[in-house]
Amino acid sequence: MKTFRWKVKPGMDVASVPSVRKVRFGDGYSQRAPAGLNANLKNVQRDAFCPP
Repeated sequence: MKTFRWKVKPGMDVASVPSVRKVRFGDGYSQRAPAGLNANLKNVQRDAFCPP
């Protein structure tokens, strides 16, 4: 099995993008829930990794 051996640069930016599903009912009540199993996606800069 291959292993990802690249090191992360110090001070990299990671942005969290939560995905939430919101449902509104007729009586004004609203409910929120995560949209799937991996609802909190992480975005990392492209140049955040140093080759091994």
